[in-house]
Amino acid sequence: MVTSELSSTPLPSPRSSPISALDAIGAGLLVLHILGLAAIIGPFLFQVSRKSGWNLTVMTIGAVAQVITGIALVGVLQATKDPGTFSMVKVTVKLVVAIVVLALLLVARARQSKLVAAGQSDRPILPLFHSAGALAIVNVIVAIFVS
Repeated sequence: MVTSELSSTPLPSPRSSPISALDAIGAGLLVLHILGLAAIIGPFLFQVSRKSGWNLTVMTIGAVAQVITGIALVGVLQATKDPGTFSMVKVTVKLVVAIVVLALLLVARARQSKLVAAGQSDRPILPLFHSAGALAIVNVIVAIFVS
């Protein structure tokens, strides 16, 4: 044990609790999951005031990352934690919302491509764009406030 200079209380050794491989994988997945969320909400907030011409590529990649890393995180949690430490209802709600966000973005991208190819404004995808961004924010609220 190491002691603090300010007190004689022993401090835990940095090597006293080694991190398991699954914990490290879980931490990495969590980082990727949060980056996926940022890839959805960041471009949404940046482009929300536009009337047309949205770039949905980064948002779609973020939505794919959210779904994949979310599922993987649940697998790691089930392997490393007690079954009662997280709510499967919450996980299911978050998964459904994430899949809806992904579906909205895929439909919006497909419609946007058709409209632009036809020389028309992509303004008709505005409700899809707003819904995807709003639901991503709802998913954050569920993650934080629902236990």
